[in-house]
Amino acid sequence: NFQDEVACAMGEALNDSKFSELLKKYGLTNKKAFTIKCAININQIKNNQNLNIKPQLREALEALSTEEFEVVTCCPCSDGAVSCPCSC
Repeated sequence: NFQDEVACAMGEALNDSKFSELLKKYGLTNKKAFTIKCAININQIKNNQNLNIKPQLREALEALSTEEFEVVTCCPCSDGAVSCPCSC
């Protein structure tokens, strides 16, 4: 599903970059100290019909009563890797 795909892509992007090295360098390997959140601004979708979003995703997001939908939260693990969603 969409959330799983975003979580996987975020994890790969953060772990393939120098980002995890930076977190390790500064000792930010505790998920309580540092998290990364990926969210969708639902108002932007509702107000911008020009976005090329699949109809089923648009309908699901528009049905939510919140302004923002948190897709995934990522956090660093003690080994320096980043887990999306937080699972370490």
